[in-house]
Amino acid sequence: MLSNGLSILDLASPDSVSGILKEFVCRVLDYYRAHDDQAALFAIKQSGSITFEPKVARRIWSEILASSPNLQVRYGMVASACKVLNGKIMEVQCMPALDALGNCSALDESQLKTFAGRLFIDATYEGDLLAFAGCEYAIGREPRTRLEPHAG
Repeated sequence: MLSNGLSILDLASPDSVSGILKEFVCRVLDYYRAHDDQAALFAIKQSGSITFEPKVARRIWSEILASSPNLQVRYGMVASACKVLNGKIMEVQCMPALDALGNCSALDESQLKTFAGRLFIDATYEGDLLAFAGCEYAIGREPRTRLEPHAG
C-alpha cells in the first residue's frame, strides 16, 4: 500500500495510530534519523501528514514482513479466482504478471498457481481478491463528513 508510489501519509489524528501502522511510522522516523536525511527527504508537517520515499516504505515493509516466519508473500502474481467455503477463502488462484502494472498474457492454464492457506491478505490495489470471494464493495470514495473532513 505505502510503497506503490505514494509518499505521503495523512495522520489527521496522530494519537489514533496504533498497531502495524504505528510500527511503520516509527521505523520511517528511525530510518531518516539514522541517515540524517530529515531536512531533504522527510518531513512531519504541522497538519499531521508524514512524507517519505517509496523506496524507504518498501524497505521497511519488507523488514516487517520478513520478521513473520510463517508469512509467505507472493510478488509478481495477479489473483484470478478464489475458492470460498462457508464464507472463508480457502485457496487463491494466481497467474504471473508480465510487468509492474499487473498486465497478464492470455490465460495459459499451465501458468496458473494455486495457493492454500488459513489466512489471506488482499494487498491488491483495488480489493480484487475480496471481489472474487463475493464480498460486497463500493466503487468510489466516501463523502466528506464531520468525522472524515479529508474524504471526497
